[in-house]
Amino acid sequence: MKNIIHLLGWLFIVAGVIGLFLPFLQGIALLVLGIALISFLSPRTQQKVEYFKKVLGHYWPAGARFLAVLEQKCETVLVRIMRFRKGK
Repeated sequence: MKNIIHLLGWLFIVAGVIGLFLPFLQGIALLVLGIALISFLSPRTQQKVEYFKKVLGHYWPAGARFLAVLEQKCETVLVRIMRFRKGK
């Protein structure tokens, strides 16, 4: 399961980088989603995300709230996936 989450995180990051150059993909949103997924598995990435949220909250409070909501939604999805996998 960890490998799948890690792979999805990197796929979202790659899609986000591509989305920065293509007008029909939301590059920044995909990058944030990929980093949020990877941060659930990596303590070092989690520390960097926490630092970024603190700095972002100082300069752009709406962006910090968006990141917090996105992180909460990712965690909800991961919990649902884990429950589904346990049921099988």
